[in-house]
Amino acid sequence: MVANLTISTITNGIIPIVNYIIIFIVLLFGEATAAYIVFGSEVRELSSVQVSIFTLLKMLNGLFLYDEMNAVNPFFATPFFVYVLVLHWLLLLNILIGLIKGQFFEQYENLLTGERQKMLKENWTDGFYLTVWRIISEEWI
Repeated sequence: MVANLTISTITNGIIPIVNYIIIFIVLLFGEATAAYIVFGSEVRELSSVQVSIFTLLKMLNGLFLYDEMNAVNPFFATPFFVYVLVLHWLLLLNILIGLIKGQFFEQYENLLTGERQKMLKENWTDGFYLTVWRIISEEWI
């Protein structure tokens, strides 16, 4: 049951998750390009777009380059830093968790509904035959 639930969650939730990944990559590439343009000349970790992408992913896991960015461009460092952390870490990660949770509970309800219908069908047929048997046996006795 658990493996079936996991597989159905993944297969039925693949479209929203792929859409999420596309949005995440587009935003990450835009932020990496902005970081390279604004901070790339002075901050080694943001010296190219490719390096900026990996640095931004490291920033989402706890690498803080705020002091280096603030030394290069104090006006843009704070909004950029807050934007990256708030948008990616808080908002987009919670959206991903919500997508997975929503798909899981949808599949769980489908599984429970299917089990309930199967159980009701079995009980109804068993109950029907048992009732008919009781009527027939009482009439013959």
